[in-house]
Amino acid sequence: MGDTVTALVFVLDRESVVLGMDSLAIRATDKTPSLYASKILPVPHLGAVVCGTGSQRLPLDWFVHIETRILGRDIDYVNSVAPGELRGLWTRLDEPGTATIYHFGYSPAEDAYVGYAFRSESDFAAERIQYGIGIKPPSGELIAVAADSLAELGVHDAIISLIVKARSVDDALPLEERVGIGGEVHLLTLTGGRQFGWATRPWADFDAVFGEMLERLRADNATDEGATRVKHA
Repeated sequence: MGDTVTALVFVLDRESVVLGMDSLAIRATDKTPSLYASKILPVPHLGAVVCGTGSQRLPLDWFVHIETRILGRDIDYVNSVAPGELRGLWTRLDEPGTATIYHFGYSPAEDAYVGYAFRSESDFAAERIQYGIGIKPPSGELIAVAADSLAELGVHDAIISLIVKARSVDDALPLEERVGIGGEVHLLTLTGGRQFGWATRPWADFDAVFGEMLERLRADNATDEGATRVKHA
């Protein structure tokens, strides 16, 4: 079973899209921190960005597939072929759990920025995302403060604030119900045919969690080496 990723907040309108994600990937088996990773995957030759929640592997495999197998000039074409291509990738990946792929980018056909979601639970049918604020994992508590946060803080600081609040909500849940949020917040803005992004580190436990992941990796490697020595003895 692979790692899982989550925490996505975006603000989408016809003129721009701004999105933020955390950088923590957790083990699906025991919900322990596994990696810090980049989850926002720009594809500037399409004027777009790809990201995903749930399975960590599928968005990465889809990004490589777009880069190496799809000949297109814009996100409109990729949206049209994505359902069938994603079904094939997901079947070959053969992971339990769920995955959602998101596309945000400029549509020449509409002369506007658009967003689409492709969910494994819906057999990756193309789902148009409405303009406005999107938050995943969904939370009534966060939705209630989202508009005020945008008005008070501006779009970028509001996204960071909402992801920080999402972690507080998640940390209060029993371990088996948590999705796992942490590391850094990565932000990307697409507007006027340009893309620019950066990272911010809002949590004080970044180094401590990194240390825990290193220790776990060392323990896993020691176990693997022991198994290899026994196998070849």
